[in-house]
Amino acid sequence: MAVKFRLIRAVSLLALAAPLPTMAQDAAPAEDAAVPQRTERRVFTPADFIQFAPGNVIDMLRRIPGFDISGGDDGERGLGQADFNVLVNGQRLTGKSDSPRDQLGRISADDVVRIEIVDGATLDIPGLSGQVANVTVEVGGTSGQFEWSSEYRPRIDSLYARRFSASVSGTSKDFSYSLSARNRGYRGGADGFVIVADAAGRTLEDQLTTNRSDGDFPSLGATLGWKGAGNVVANINGSYGWGFNRNRGTEDALDPLAVRRFQESRFDSDSYNYEIGGDLAFDLVGGRLKLIGLERYANSDGAQTVIDSTFLGALPTGGRFASVNGSGERIGRAEFSWRGGDADWQLSGEAAFNRLDRLAALFSLEPDGSFSEIEFPDNASGVSEDRYEAALSYGRQIGSNLSLQAIAGGEFSRLELSGDRANSREFWRPKGSLAFGWQPGSGFDVSLKFARTVGQLSFGDFLANVFLASDNENAGNAELVPPQAWETDLEIQKTLGPWGSMSLKLFDRQIEDLVEIVPVPGGQSPGNIASAWRRGIDFDATLELSQIGWNGARLDVSVELEKSSLEDPLTGVSRPFSRSRFRELYLNLRHDIPKTDWAYGVELFHFEIGRQFRLTEISQDNEGPLFGELFVEHKDVLGMKARLSASNLLGARATSSRIVYDGFRNNAPILFTETGDAEFGEIIRFSLQGNF
Repeated sequence: MAVKFRLIRAVSLLALAAPLPTMAQDAAPAEDAAVPQRTERRVFTPADFIQFAPGNVIDMLRRIPGFDISGGDDGERGLGQADFNVLVNGQRLTGKSDSPRDQLGRISADDVVRIEIVDGATLDIPGLSGQVANVTVEVGGTSGQFEWSSEYRPRIDSLYARRFSASVSGTSKDFSYSLSARNRGYRGGADGFVIVADAAGRTLEDQLTTNRSDGDFPSLGATLGWKGAGNVVANINGSYGWGFNRNRGTEDALDPLAVRRFQESRFDSDSYNYEIGGDLAFDLVGGRLKLIGLERYANSDGAQTVIDSTFLGALPTGGRFASVNGSGERIGRAEFSWRGGDADWQLSGEAAFNRLDRLAALFSLEPDGSFSEIEFPDNASGVSEDRYEAALSYGRQIGSNLSLQAIAGGEFSRLELSGDRANSREFWRPKGSLAFGWQPGSGFDVSLKFARTVGQLSFGDFLANVFLASDNENAGNAELVPPQAWETDLEIQKTLGPWGSMSLKLFDRQIEDLVEIVPVPGGQSPGNIASAWRRGIDFDATLELSQIGWNGARLDVSVELEKSSLEDPLTGVSRPFSRSRFRELYLNLRHDIPKTDWAYGVELFHFEIGRQFRLTEISQDNEGPLFGELFVEHKDVLGMKARLSASNLLGARATSSRIVYDGFRNNAPILFTETGDAEFGEIIRFSLQGNF
């Protein structure tokens, strides 16, 4: 711990030594200027992507050897320092519901001038480290893009053809604009069986199961930008979306005495959401001030119903759990940047206000088929958090090929819970990071980052919840606190010249107050674990097979491995985190046939998710073990790119296991076990993508 405190003290002393903004040697660059950098970069132009016929920026970034898009999670705490590793014209992308990935997907590949890959620690944008892409975009006149895709699942006889996206953007004098519409729909399902057995392995019930799910999520979005005199830049964006979710499941069960049981379950949810945000940047007293504001809100109402029937004349039994949820976030942020003492400085402040209001009710099925409400805690409750943070960042070149970026700051937050268990608590938390970027030459790039972070709580974890399909419930926990972590990230990237590129990422997380299921008054619910750790490795490589004579072919390989550990709150024995994704393997072999518009390839994908630990059961759900896909593309079908693929050709299945105890699992016997195996079959997809 002494080393960590010395690190914080050193960064704090560095902050106190900052030159005043009025002493800055150089004014900050205009918002649309190239990203300032202090070491070399890799540069890609549209010509480097011709063989892939990309439709948008996302398509281009995915084809850059050794680069992965990361960050930009809408569940992160406020806006904070930049964490999304893609910039557009030197600017970070902000947004939550309208995520940075969504914004990149609306930028046509025809408008891209170049993409530069540089180490984040060499930039004047606090928070970035490792490989960062700056996309230079010039929009002349009006341009647009679209993509439509359909999907057919023979196993469940499902055809879905309403997934699409379209956007148009343009410029007019000092203004730029973008309009978009999309629908992210899906259809899914599986058929299989579940065997329920007692502790000795004797079959209690054989179940034939079916599941069908569908959803549609249409949305509209708009962005307007303005460049005024004196390097004044303003942007405003907004989006509005809807959500429609449906799920239907059945269990047709038979016990050893030939008693038949039939269960129907259904879940229905409708929602809407909106987001409006904007930013304004201008030069001020030798520096540059940027003001950012964001307001977003989501409302959803959902109901889960489960009804069991037997064929011996007994009346059906069942229940229903319904809730109406309204969640919102309001953020105001200011960033003042300047250059002084051969360094880039930024002073930032942020205020964020989050809220969740929920009405919930639990019902039981009556003999006449109606539902009557029964007592349920937290039936009218809310959670809110007011948070304020400030930080000072410092970045400079400390050698011919070594860069430093340091951030020191802290936050104050107030958590309030309304309803039957109303309470209010306040927290002061330090935050900061220290990042180094080193380029020793010969195509090497090394980045190392140490950080102290504060995590974001899920407000629903404070409140009681019921899960009828698995006969589980959370009692709710009014004493939850945000987790904190010491984070270490090491990234090594090596270009291989005409052979391609490879990168290796190592990470370590030492976590305090991790959120897991723990004992609470009234049963079990998400709560805090005092200490835990998580660490892993991520290896990516791109090999250009033209070097062995296979012109137009390339191989992409990705391997992710992870381990985690915490002290189980019941047994005191070390175990992994619940549902940790501890292994993921990906391989893509693609051949763009020279001098033609044709391409084909194969993808292989494997992942494994660990067990989920509740106090009264242990369960695990996985799909696999191996997914296989074949695809073929034609890059000019009436000016569009067409792609046909067939996936799950290796027969991956959905498997499940569950051990349920007659009480807390540390001292209760096994009540029953469940083993499931379901088939969802092959998936045929067809898509068209084009620009206009």
